[in-house]
Amino acid sequence: MKSSVGKALCLSAVAMFLIAGMTLGSTSLPYASGFEGAWTASDPWTAGGGVATDPTHVSGSQGVSITNDSLTLSMTPATYTNVWMQVWARPVVGASDPAVSSVSGAFYVRDDGALRVYTGGSWTTIGTGLPISGNQWLGFIVHADYVENSFDIYYTSGSYGTNMVKMNASPLAFAAAATQATSFGVESGDKAYVDAMGASKGFVPVSLTSASNVRAHEFAAAASSPNFLLPVYSTGYTVAGQNLLSTLLGNDLRTGMQTGDEIKMYGTINEYWTYQISGGAWAPVGGAPAPNAMAILPSTVIQLARGGSETFGFFPYDSALNVEGRRVTGAPAYTTTIDLYGTSGGHSGFTAVNWPTAAATVNALPFNNPDGNFVTGDRLFLENPSVPGAYTEHWFDAANNRWMYWAAVPGTALPGAAHMWIKRTTADVVEPVSVTF
Repeated sequence: MKSSVGKALCLSAVAMFLIAGMTLGSTSLPYASGFEGAWTASDPWTAGGGVATDPTHVSGSQGVSITNDSLTLSMTPATYTNVWMQVWARPVVGASDPAVSSVSGAFYVRDDGALRVYTGGSWTTIGTGLPISGNQWLGFIVHADYVENSFDIYYTSGSYGTNMVKMNASPLAFAAAATQATSFGVESGDKAYVDAMGASKGFVPVSLTSASNVRAHEFAAAASSPNFLLPVYSTGYTVAGQNLLSTLLGNDLRTGMQTGDEIKMYGTINEYWTYQISGGAWAPVGGAPAPNAMAILPSTVIQLARGGSETFGFFPYDSALNVEGRRVTGAPAYTTTIDLYGTSGGHSGFTAVNWPTAAATVNALPFNNPDGNFVTGDRLFLENPSVPGAYTEHWFDAANNRWMYWAAVPGTALPGAAHMWIKRTTADVVEPVSVTF
């Protein structure tokens, strides 16, 4: 590897991945690129003539190839002390440990499938058996902490967008101390391919991010995302006080958000609260409650409204469920309470629910007359996952404690992340329902 004085952290994998210290042109975070369209290696990118767009890609329609050259993404200097970074690559494996200097860390894939990491000033193996065929895409995420001078590495050989597994059992020490992230790069001798590269500001120290998995979620540019369900469910749901908009889960949401981006958290069909990124935190808009009063549950309905370019949000987790409604292997059960509103207390009787797990039918959900307080005439509106905004109306048959679709018992299976509205006609304020995910 080329010596580059001032590199803050160099993470190399495949041919060579670096997080380094070039600061010619730079970008604020979050930032992401799929190298689409007429992409060129101009600010905030630095590259030589061996870097070019290429139809070989893992996402979108093209990526870049790197042949005997390097590609570096520079970040605004003296700004970021906690950073999540992602890169996908079809690598060129290395036969032996490369020489490195003036870097805080590095990693590469050796020709025997070992993941070799430069940490604390020497090379070590933190994983084995990585696929090394020439057409295999590998995904890597790095969480770097410039206060603790340590980092974690996550990896997958699965499809784009799947979760990545942490490769190190404990935080990896920087080889050389640094005070902030300045760049993130990839270096290759023979021809390697790279795609879906980006970085976002982090908020939780590496020492407190014990999660064994992380999911990078690609937020589209300047778009609204109705009925957003957190891509993964972290241990923040099970730690008191960490499932608030102002704490761990709210900070996870901020990793991919930019100043001015908004979220809406729904209470009833005509009642929602809006929060906007301002001054690096979630700020209430209008009469919304303070962020430290807003709990995020697996069933919470969230809508996103974004401006600017595409970004990546990074969601670390080691328990509960993922967005496809499947339980993470070995995850403990998570029990919570969902309050179903009545018509009293200023509510209209509507409650929005995102149900994260797959279910056989609506009657397999725990909403079939909890405590005997549902009545004939109550409604459940189930969104059609193929036609967002289109709902199928069900009515409650109190005599048999079941939901009905016209005159039939519904038999349609529910996918994970099913969105629904429950409409109660009773005049109580709330009906608490205990649920276990």
